[in-house]
Amino acid sequence: MNPCDPSSPNEAWSSSSTDSEASSPEAAFERMIEKLDAIGHDHDYLKKEEKTPGSKIPALRISSSTTKQDIRDFRSSTMPYTEAKPTDPPSSEPQSSDSPLLAISQKPMGPYAIYIIQEISGNYSTLVPHHREIAANNRPDLCMLKMTPRSKDLLNPGRLKLKNYLPGDAICVMSLCRAPGAWDSDFCMSYDGVMNSENHKFWEIGEFYLIQREFKEKELVYKMSTTVTMTKKHAFVASGCNVMCEVQRRVLRRSGLRPSVDMMAYAKIFTPSLQPESFLKGSDRNHLTRGTNSYCSGFHVYPTVTELFKLPDELNEDLKMADRIFQKYDSENPRPWEILLIAGKLGLSANLAMENKHKDFMHYARRAREFHRDENPEDPLSLESKIPPRKGRILKFRIRKENGPALQHRWCRGTFFSMNVSGKIVDMEVEHSILEPSGYVLIFASMISKNAQEQKFLRNFRKNVVVFQRIQNNLHGLKNFPNEEGFENILKTSPIKESLVVLRKGNLVQPQPAPRRKSTQSKELISSKDHSRFFGYPLTQDQEEYINTIVYSNQPATVVDSCFRGGKTSVIAISTSLLSSKEPEKIHVACATTNLATAEIVRKFLELPTWSGKAVRLVSEAARGSDPKNKTDIDFPKIWSDRLKWYLEDVEYDEESDLVISAIWHLKKHRIQIHQNSTTKLVDELDLESPPFSLFETFLQIVQPRIIFGTIAAITESLYHGMLAPVKNDIETVQFDEASRIGLHELLAIGVNLPNARFSFLGDSRQLSPFVDEDLPKFLKAVSFAELFSRTTNGFPCLNFRETFNTPKLTTDLLSHMFYQRLTQGKTIDNMKLLSAKLKNQFPIQILRFEGGDEEKVGQESTGNSLMSKNEAELTKGLVESIKKLMGSSFKIGVLTLYKGQAGRMTTLLKGIEVDFIGTVDSSHARNFDVVILLTTTSHFRKKSFFENLPRLNVALTRSRGFTFVTLNSKATLESSSWDRLLGQIPGEAHRFGWEILNALEKVERRLQYGYGYEDRSNWDRVEERIRRSEIRKRDFQMVMDHQTTRRDCGRKFPRNHHHSKPLKGYGYGSPYN
Repeated sequence: MNPCDPSSPNEAWSSSSTDSEASSPEAAFERMIEKLDAIGHDHDYLKKEEKTPGSKIPALRISSSTTKQDIRDFRSSTMPYTEAKPTDPPSSEPQSSDSPLLAISQKPMGPYAIYIIQEISGNYSTLVPHHREIAANNRPDLCMLKMTPRSKDLLNPGRLKLKNYLPGDAICVMSLCRAPGAWDSDFCMSYDGVMNSENHKFWEIGEFYLIQREFKEKELVYKMSTTVTMTKKHAFVASGCNVMCEVQRRVLRRSGLRPSVDMMAYAKIFTPSLQPESFLKGSDRNHLTRGTNSYCSGFHVYPTVTELFKLPDELNEDLKMADRIFQKYDSENPRPWEILLIAGKLGLSANLAMENKHKDFMHYARRAREFHRDENPEDPLSLESKIPPRKGRILKFRIRKENGPALQHRWCRGTFFSMNVSGKIVDMEVEHSILEPSGYVLIFASMISKNAQEQKFLRNFRKNVVVFQRIQNNLHGLKNFPNEEGFENILKTSPIKESLVVLRKGNLVQPQPAPRRKSTQSKELISSKDHSRFFGYPLTQDQEEYINTIVYSNQPATVVDSCFRGGKTSVIAISTSLLSSKEPEKIHVACATTNLATAEIVRKFLELPTWSGKAVRLVSEAARGSDPKNKTDIDFPKIWSDRLKWYLEDVEYDEESDLVISAIWHLKKHRIQIHQNSTTKLVDELDLESPPFSLFETFLQIVQPRIIFGTIAAITESLYHGMLAPVKNDIETVQFDEASRIGLHELLAIGVNLPNARFSFLGDSRQLSPFVDEDLPKFLKAVSFAELFSRTTNGFPCLNFRETFNTPKLTTDLLSHMFYQRLTQGKTIDNMKLLSAKLKNQFPIQILRFEGGDEEKVGQESTGNSLMSKNEAELTKGLVESIKKLMGSSFKIGVLTLYKGQAGRMTTLLKGIEVDFIGTVDSSHARNFDVVILLTTTSHFRKKSFFENLPRLNVALTRSRGFTFVTLNSKATLESSSWDRLLGQIPGEAHRFGWEILNALEKVERRLQYGYGYEDRSNWDRVEERIRRSEIRKRDFQMVMDHQTTRRDCGRKFPRNHHHSKPLKGYGYGSPYN
């Protein structure tokens, strides 16, 4: 086969030939020259051209306007340059380094190709193609070009200075030239080693245009440690940017700044608009990716700091003490408010940048197929059994880099990526990955969207796809973050300002006594007895005091530090109803960090016998999903259409006001049937592109809700761009549930838009705080996350809910000793008697030991940083089945794990069994179950922060209203003081082998004690027989010893071998000795 034949685009060139005449490199080169002109003109990877709308960014505009013909013309135009002599250096003076380089903003005339500077080193720079099509189909010589001082910038005359150009710069290459001293044999003819710059000695860039750059001016940056970047390069995080920025050493030297780890400075940042290894519009990406992956390294261009400027000394000092800024400035001064917002935005940007570190930007062209969970029904512990049966379909595929194995730790569970299927982009999430001995990474993934219609796309899926990771689009948090003038128009006496002063200064606010009402006819709060009458909920004295404070006092912030199941959700629902009754013209907000927690508040509110106020929950249809736990009866997507139709019926459709027209327009847009009359016809005749009011504004004016529920993110978004923006000055109170999970940046973002609102924070200071990337520096954590809840408990009057409900007394005592102080026992549920009777032990925390020690015996496996154990998983499955059989299907069971990998395996093994929750401890926050099974998995509890984290352990042990079963490796080493302390407080009779618990629950597969693995099912009968015989021998021996002692006491000699005369049935009823 001719290696230059266009019909074999995946074949690599080779200089070797069986023809003796063509065996020399010169002959091979001449033959290659003759045929290169025909390459790239009629290939199937170039499809019909598509028109692309223009972009405001010049680089994107030029890229999108580049066509297939431009690529063909450039490839063909390069061949005459093989005979051209090297370009002589211009005789003029070198380029100036003082003035900005001129650049183009429109597509140039003539053949061209877009290249991107990859690296600048020494006397040349290496560039890679922007479009994959440039080097595809037997043009490995174009996979990498070199720019030297002999290259000519057409708009910037003079001898080229490489240091004037930046990594990530995009240029339009207009011509190539042969490098001085290049031999014909230096022409790159193979894709083997094509990304090694030593294999590209033939071409140099001749003439080119620089494409206009995009800069961010005067951005605040913070230097990161090299341990975070995992390279020797210096890197910064920049305010308003969600990726890290690179910086050249010469920029640091020129700035005169010392590159210390905590350095802050102003920077000018070059933000590349184009990335390498992109595709032309309309290309067959699957075919093209397969043909080009051998030379695509996944190189990604990051922003580059081009200039650094020293911060003013005063600003630098203020930022470093941002977490205590009001110790320096008075609250009337605008300076501290600017510092709060500047520092908060920098810290939030840094955390978002941490989410985008260590990505794999390779494109992988593979064949994916739907994973059917019944593929291996006989082997529940197969590799594929680790895939969790989410409410959606699972795809399976393998990836591998051409120049080495793909990095499995970049494709671990929870990794988001995109999948291109014939031009359709589908967002996916990795459920499990396995590094195979062959070097491939086997990946199981699900579609992020659980919409039933979209899930049909994956039904019986078996197609060629291109999978790739992208920079995570997490800029929504920055989009809704205020600029530094955010507090400019807010009065000093506003509750948000008073609250922030306390948080940053450390002053203690004196509690304001709340007035009490004397009328017993009113629904307003008087005492807990009245609450029972009006709301059917008995309140403790602390709960009553909280409701009095939030309803009747003017205190800027109220704090409740509550124990687990202390009634936070209920008091939020009650106080919200009372507030709406007391101030019906004001708006009151109740929010939480998750949709699940918010839905629970709404359900408590709707369960109240007497609740008042028009209420709505702000939630999108996508956030509601298919899980009924996330849905309530007052969700905006559910009620808006009915409320608009009722309004139109009340006004009889006759008004032609903007509000009526808007209501009709939105109902028609969503194809909701309404009564037709002259007004609806008028709307049809107007044919409006947009109505007078948005859907949110229409709903707000018609319904006029006075109670708003939603997540913090939803409320913040609505204050900036949605329903609450017009009425933000009418919001009187905001109550945060699970406030221990809130960061300071969230309070800043929501508080700037609520100048009149009072706040209340209800959380548990002894449980998990907001998630912060472990690599985020301490300073950035302080200015953006700032242990917000612990500071509120120290600065504001704090009420302590220390009475826990629906919790066993022994659990309360143990957790009070380990985490809390002086917990009291509230009302408990009595649904554990049957389970206690079966276990013959009433202690609510049971330790279940499973056999193991070394990895091979335990069956412990690792995937990335996660662990799995098949013995532990099978034991848990048996326990869940037994409890469900004993207690009924309505019994709520939560399976919590320390490791994501084990959570995935458990979800698979428990397929078909109704389990309320399966997941990690960290994701179980704010959930409650009747029974919890906590899987520790590991055989080594190290003395590290992961195991010593008391809040995580507290969350794990407080999710259950009844028993908590903790699985533990029988040979686990306990170096962790926290776990050692916990196990030391659990009585010995509550430490048992798993088979004993299963036996107590009438589960007969007791195998672990005798060393048989769960997969060895053929030995189960033999094991049961050994157990039976062992128990008989123990019982007979004990009966004989007891009888011998009795005879000795009576002075009679025990008859020899009498106990062998007949089999003993037991000591007691039925024994031959009775």
